[in-house]
Amino acid sequence: MMSLICVLSAGRGFLKLEDFRSVFARVAPLLPERTVLEAFRHVDHDSDGHISFKDFEDVIGYGLANS
Repeated sequence: MMSLICVLSAGRGFLKLEDFRSVFARVAPLLPERTVLEAFRHVDHDSDGHISFKDFEDVIGYGLANS
């Protein structure tokens, strides 16, 4: 998973919404777009349009723990 994120982020150190969508399309293809957008907004605490790898890992970990 981490290697996928590294490739998608192009070494920037963060994910943009497009990257986030791409990851979820691969790991949860049936997840509604609205849910992906809500998850991104929830994780993007400062609303700058970027989420760190740590924030992304936290979201994935939360989803796995609560599924």
